[in-house]
Amino acid sequence: MATVKYYLRSKTKGSTIQIQLSISKDLKMRNSTGLQIDYSDWSDKTSLPKQNNPHNKNLTSDLNDLEKFILKSYNDDLTGGVLFDSHWLKNKISLFFDRIDVKTSDDIVVNYMKSFNELRALAKTKKTTDHQYLMLEDKFSRFQDVQKKNYVFAEVDKRVILEFKNWLMVKDKLMESTANRTLKNLKTVLLDARANGKLLHPQVDKFTIESVTSIKVFLNFEELSKIKNANIIGEDLLHARDWLLIGCYTGQRVSDLLDMTPSKIFTKTDSQGESFRFIDL
Repeated sequence: MATVKYYLRSKTKGSTIQIQLSISKDLKMRNSTGLQIDYSDWSDKTSLPKQNNPHNKNLTSDLNDLEKFILKSYNDDLTGGVLFDSHWLKNKISLFFDRIDVKTSDDIVVNYMKSFNELRALAKTKKTTDHQYLMLEDKFSRFQDVQKKNYVFAEVDKRVILEFKNWLMVKDKLMESTANRTLKNLKTVLLDARANGKLLHPQVDKFTIESVTSIKVFLNFEELSKIKNANIIGEDLLHARDWLLIGCYTGQRVSDLLDMTPSKIFTKTDSQGESFRFIDL
């Protein structure tokens, strides 16, 4: 059974309160709580502050709450095979006291994704792949907002990944094949973070992402004719209809399709004097 105990490292006026998490006889980890107290206000008998003033009473309350948080976190992570060490303990203490800067710390997954994408931009990597990682950053950020939580790397386990996949398919309305591709990109970012010293949940390595055959959607010429002749009201819908038809007949990807301009349309005359209109891609 895991236990928590507090102690002081020095007998001074501004002694730092240390925490020790004992999991077994051979597995004990220690770290600083970041809290300080005058040694004369410390009780060696209870291993807590003396209850001789309001400040010490509040300090005791904080330490008791921290103990409950650490033990609950230990029980939550125990079934997932998490590596328990001083880094794990330090991270939990920071989470409890909100000491992680959620806007800048690269221990936050989304913040790391931002830096990851900035490095890709400098490396001039493939644009289509860069776009996928930018979309991953946006989607995971919105997923966090729904969960009302800023995930650090050690918290992204199998359950979180599956919840993210479900959110992609239900809320973001992605097909399973696209959602799985997004998860593969997420795993790539997680492994890159570990290569840069971040502590990952051990379930990440064992998590496999199935390949799902994507559904191919197409329109035949009769359906295209119906779209072309449909009675449509609204300038936006008319423009959408035109681009849909152009896309179907030219077979271009969206990035190339939207790059078309009137200047790319020209006329060519053959040796028989017949003229033909072309789109120069």
